Amino acid sequence: MPHIEDEQSVYKSGRFRVVRLRVDINGKKTEYDQVVMGEGIALVVLDRQENVFMVREWRSTVNDYIVQIPGGYAGDEDEEVLAEAARREAREELGLVEISSLKKLKSFMPVGGMRGKLHIFYIDNVDQDLSQDLESTEDVEVLKIPLDEAYRRFVLGDELTTSATIIGLALVVAMRHRDK
Repeated sequence: MPHIEDEQSVYKSGRFRVVRLRVDINGKKTEYDQVVMGEGIALVVLDRQENVFMVREWRSTVNDYIVQIPGGYAGDEDEEVLAEAARREAREELGLVEISSLKKLKSFMPVGGMRGKLHIFYIDNVDQDLSQDLESTEDVEVLKIPLDEAYRRFVLGDELTTSATIIGLALVVAMRHRDK
């Protein structure tokens, strides 16, 4: 069975690091570089009319604005830390202060060769005015899009978004379809 013989950190920043792994695969030695991220969260938030709250945010990775579900950095995989990070992002990006239901839907690896998971949470029946509490470096606009339209645009369509958005919307649509 393959096993990791050694791991060395080759780069470190505030939110991620790169490690070089020395691996033995059935007697053959090789090296892999791997990005190690902390845990992240993303939120699918619906109001009572089944509109999904999404954010239009500038992303340096594409040097453009994209529409996505809100999310952020959690750091730790502890369930309480993840839930608190979800509440924090709901408050900061959407201005959501009263959360009556917070349900964790799924945890997944965004990329097979990267450590760190993304955890998708679900909040429904939102019925309150929203007032963002953004960090000074964030440029985020809140959008309310009917769930069916968001599903068509981002899951079935070719509009650029994040993997968390695609997975989160698909899960909520499947869950709501199952429950009808």
